[in-house]
This record gives sequence, C-alpha cells and structure tokens, in this order.
Amino acid sequence: MRRILFVLFLLLSLKSIAGTFDPVQKLAERRVPWLAPHLLLEKISASAGMEAFELSSKGGKIVIGASDANAASMGLNWYLQYYCHRSMSHIGDNLSPVYSLPVLKKKIHITAAFKYR
Repeated sequence: MRRILFVLFLLLSLKSIAGTFDPVQKLAERRVPWLAPHLLLEKISASAGMEAFELSSKGGKIVIGASDANAASMGLNWYLQYYCHRSMSHIGDNLSPVYSLPVLKKKIHITAAFKYR
C-alpha cells in the first residue's frame, strides 16, 4: 500500500512540474540571459488538440503564450530565429545579445503540424 501511495504521489508531482513553464524560463536564462528578463510565459489552450504558441509584445516584454512547455520552447526559438535573427543548433550557436528587442506589431499564432513531435 505504501508503495502504491508513493508511486501515486510521484506521478502527481511530475504532472504538476510538467504543467509549468519554469524549465523554459531556465533555458532562456542559460542560453539567452539578455532576453530572459524580458520574457513573459503564459498558458493558452491547445488548438484542436494540437500544441500551439502565440507571440506578442506587451509593455516592453515578449509574451510567449503556449499550450505546454514544449510549445513555449518552440515559441522562444521562433522569436529568436525570425525576429532576433539568432539561432541555436548542434553545429554552432549565434546567440549574441540583441540590445533593442524587436517588437511584434501583431500577435502571431502557430499550431504544431503534427500531433506527436
């Protein structure tokens, strides 16, 4: 009985951790510390059961709305690649600071092309 309770507690703990964007914030702090203080991560609902993210600017912050942490990291990558012209890859990184952060004039909504990625 104690073993079952322990496993149940462990699973519930992992579920609560998986629902947060803390890992994505930590990723930004490690890889793009110049951008991390300007990020605001928010939860949005999935689009027809598919992962999704939204990018927008609000009050000098870059807002990444995402259905889960994976979608939030994809949103971070999208902003870096298409607005900051920066990239992370296995071959090499171009993550030098952007001192005047690009502002998004309108909200961008991207839905994953595949259910399982």
